[in-house]
Amino acid sequence: MLALEKGERPVGVALGCTSLGIGHGGMSGWIEELYVLSEFRQRGIGSLLIAEFIRVASALGWRAIDLEIGTRHQRTASVYERHGFTQLDRSRLSRRLGESSFS
Repeated sequence: MLALEKGERPVGVALGCTSLGIGHGGMSGWIEELYVLSEFRQRGIGSLLIAEFIRVASALGWRAIDLEIGTRHQRTASVYERHGFTQLDRSRLSRRLGESSFS
């Protein structure tokens, strides 16, 4: 999704994907990126993108939306919490590819 300035210039974006899994009992989605240009922040654009993402996901029948934010981004967490997101008791793991896994 794109948020456009009146002159049609993109000022924000929400990117997501969907998957079928048993964790949420059906189709669910992931907000991969939510970004608003710095000069357009604090105007509610991010909140509008989140609300529209939720609206579209609901219309598509998704069971849940997941996302991830850095632990130091409390202000960002507050925006998502205002839209009904809650923290999960989970840990994230990652493995880089293309590098030797042994030293």
